[in-house]
Amino acid sequence: MDDASKAAHSSIKLPSLIRRRRDGLRAFSVALLVWLVLCALGCLAGGRWYQGYLVDRLRLSAAHLLGTKGTALSAAINRRLALLEGLHTFSEANVVAADFGRRFETYAAGLHAGARDVRIFAVAPGGVIRYLYPVEGNELARDLDLFRDPHTRADALRTLKTRGITLSDPYELRQGGLGMVARKSVYDRGRFWGLATVGLNVPSILSEARLDEESRFALALRDHSGRTFYGASATFSAAPVRLDVELPEGHWELAAVPKGGWQAAVRNDLLWFQAGVALAALCLAGIVSLVYERQCRLGAAVAQRTAALEESEEYNRALFELSPTGLALCRMDGRLVDVNQAFAGMLGLDVEEVLGHSYWEYTPQRYHDQEREQLDRLEKAGRYGPYEKELIGKSGQVQVRLQGRLVEHNGERFIWSSIEDVTDQKKVQADLRREHRFSEGLIDSLPGVFYLYDENLKFLRWNKNLERVLGYTHEEIAALSPLDLFADDERELLQTKIRDVFSRGASHVEAYFCTKEGERIPYFFTGLKTEIDECSCLIGIGIDISARKELERELTEMNATLETRVAERTRQLQESRVELECLVEDLKEKSDQLAAANEKLQEVDRLKSMFIASMSHELRTPLNSVIGYSSIIVNEWLGPLLPLQKENLAIVLRAGKHLLSLINDVIDVSKIEAGQIEVRPEEFDLFDLVTEAVQQLEPDIRRKGLELRVVNVHQVLMSDRRRLLQATLNILSNAMKYTEAGSIELAVLPGEGWVEVAVSDTGIGISEQEAALIFQPFQRLDSALRGTVSGTGLGLYLTAKLVTEVLRGSIRFTSKPGSGSTFTIHVPLKAGAEPAPEGA
Repeated sequence: MDDASKAAHSSIKLPSLIRRRRDGLRAFSVALLVWLVLCALGCLAGGRWYQGYLVDRLRLSAAHLLGTKGTALSAAINRRLALLEGLHTFSEANVVAADFGRRFETYAAGLHAGARDVRIFAVAPGGVIRYLYPVEGNELARDLDLFRDPHTRADALRTLKTRGITLSDPYELRQGGLGMVARKSVYDRGRFWGLATVGLNVPSILSEARLDEESRFALALRDHSGRTFYGASATFSAAPVRLDVELPEGHWELAAVPKGGWQAAVRNDLLWFQAGVALAALCLAGIVSLVYERQCRLGAAVAQRTAALEESEEYNRALFELSPTGLALCRMDGRLVDVNQAFAGMLGLDVEEVLGHSYWEYTPQRYHDQEREQLDRLEKAGRYGPYEKELIGKSGQVQVRLQGRLVEHNGERFIWSSIEDVTDQKKVQADLRREHRFSEGLIDSLPGVFYLYDENLKFLRWNKNLERVLGYTHEEIAALSPLDLFADDERELLQTKIRDVFSRGASHVEAYFCTKEGERIPYFFTGLKTEIDECSCLIGIGIDISARKELERELTEMNATLETRVAERTRQLQESRVELECLVEDLKEKSDQLAAANEKLQEVDRLKSMFIASMSHELRTPLNSVIGYSSIIVNEWLGPLLPLQKENLAIVLRAGKHLLSLINDVIDVSKIEAGQIEVRPEEFDLFDLVTEAVQQLEPDIRRKGLELRVVNVHQVLMSDRRRLLQATLNILSNAMKYTEAGSIELAVLPGEGWVEVAVSDTGIGISEQEAALIFQPFQRLDSALRGTVSGTGLGLYLTAKLVTEVLRGSIRFTSKPGSGSTFTIHVPLKAGAEPAPEGA
């Protein structure tokens, strides 16, 4: 081929080569572009998958964190609400206490000492805050009407309607600072009395839950109305992890997002992943090393995240272990999986001793039905409680309050429970109720009326007697002023006395109560100033003086009558004074004459007694001979006698003995009157003495056809036996003489240091006229038997003298004409004892 042809041929092949190269470059470019697109799509898909994976792990960590924080928040709030329960119980127990303010201050100070972060403890009677603690810093809350203030009206009405605990949403308090208010209605015997209020410091609750110590996540809280009060509102619009924090009324919503957002939290890891994928697509040769390096980096990141998760879990575990509230996790069958020391301590056990045991082992049998109801509620609502019951501990039963919720882990359901020991709280409540009942009973048992009212003359407390006396109901008295209970003419005096009490401290007054029916009752009222909740009050009682007023009226009338009589008597005495002076002179002269005559009479009486004693002695000597010889002859010791002779001699013997008895009586009377009778005490058995007296007179008693009953006992005496026998024979003989039919009873009645000998008969009895003379000398009963009964009238006179002056005893009798008499001799067991009381 020549040179031109070669040149032409070359010119034809050059564009083809260029074209092939251009096509190859285009194909390579297309392939490269396709590869790059595929790599980009793969990188994008892988990035999205990995981003989702990282976000899911981060959300799981956030959910675990929220569970811990939510439990801490609930525990912190419940501990403070327990203070409200205590304040509510105290208020109901003391609503009518006169010193409610003082008691409230003492009780609230005790609560505040253990809960310094609580802003305010307050009690609002009728919805108006009257009592609060501490006062400093809360001055703006005093006298706040919760039902009228637009910020509190809705919450107060809700509390009144629910009758349970209500919790307001967090808001700026009048005292300053973010807080929320827990309230509960207080009732007095079923009637609304007021509200118990506790002001909670929201920042301290959040601080206790350590919300501000989280470094990875941004946390936010909002109330059930949707208002965010902690953290940023934007948190809730950034796809947060959410948790409902259950409250006694409603719930709070707790949300968590990573600081900077979900994308920023995983951005670094995502960039590393995308860079690795890009490098793998661009550098196939180094894909193994790059993948290995990437895995190493991923392993380090995972280790870092795992360490962070383990640290978070350790922190949450520490919260679980150190929580003062008992926490327990159990399976649905009741077997305990995890508990903290607070719960185990309630049972008096260690954690290891509790784990593995069933919750039912610590539940008394009587609560099983209640537990099943709570389990049904758990199945339906996902939560149970709060409710109260008892657990069986090592040292006895413990009162607790429980609440909890249903949780699910790895497809298995568990029960997460919070347990609070309320044993001490129940004891305090019982003590308060007992003290309230005691004070109510004490005030209502006062004999008069009791009242307590303030400087505005508003009744604060009174007793049942006030309602009974006035006829008003409890509600009517509460609406009245103390001055409404008095007439118009006495109100000015009452107002003055009330002012005296508040200015001087005490006063008293007499005034008339005006009852609901218009009756006026005189009363004596007292008043004493006292301080209750820094408010001056008047406390006092009223005593009915109607009886005293009536006596005063009668005394006034009597005094007027006496003054008239005294004036008349004074005039008469004045007129008779001269006559009396003359009469006194005459009486003095006569008195001297009578004294001289009395001395002579006493001497004559002594000589007479001596003469009678001497003559009686002289008479008794020959009479004893007559009696002795007559007895010898009658007993036929000198030979047998004819019946007539024996009968006549027996008459002589009886007459002699009777005459000797009369002479002995005369001698004894004379000796007693002359003071010459001797007392000869000896120890003897009264049984023998009574037997001897009965033996002497029983034949004569039987001879008259009378029944003789003897009640005799053994009783040792140290006394004059002969004189006691003589006295016993005298009263027994008299009973025989004056009893024609029926019976005679002689009874011995022993006593403490004394003994009585009583003789009862069914004879003629003694009239009232004769009773006054029965123990006088020479006095005999005037009856149909007077002519047939022998005697001188000295028997009972002598008996009385012997019993009283010799035996140092007493004698008494009871009698009814026609029914008989009873004479009783009462003597001491030992001679020389004190004389028997008159009429003993």
